[in-house]
Amino acid sequence: MYRKKKRTLEKYRYVGAEMRLINELVIGLCKNAWGVASAVDNKKLDRALELISEVRSNIEDNMFRDFPELSDDYVNVFYGGLKRQPVNQVDAEQIALAERIANFYFDEKMEYVDTSVIADSE
Repeated sequence: MYRKKKRTLEKYRYVGAEMRLINELVIGLCKNAWGVASAVDNKKLDRALELISEVRSNIEDNMFRDFPELSDDYVNVFYGGLKRQPVNQVDAEQIALAERIANFYFDEKMEYVDTSVIADSE
């Protein structure tokens, strides 16, 4: 387990962007699997989505415990779609970071994900 002193807001934001990405992918997979996967396998996919949601909620709770001074805007670290208009600055930054992370997985030339999209106000 990551010790509290090693849990930075930047790390939470990175994981939050990854969670937003994986959530979008699994939701899409669940929708697309209907008709090609068995009922049992569809239930497994639904369960995977439930488990991801549970973990996401637990990590969000940790973030607000570790950083109680954060505004409600930081709910958008872990939640929100990637193709909609951002509702605040944190949301916009998370969408941009999720895009950079997605690009990282497809660009073999990238050695790291640039997190400079996160505001310097942290």
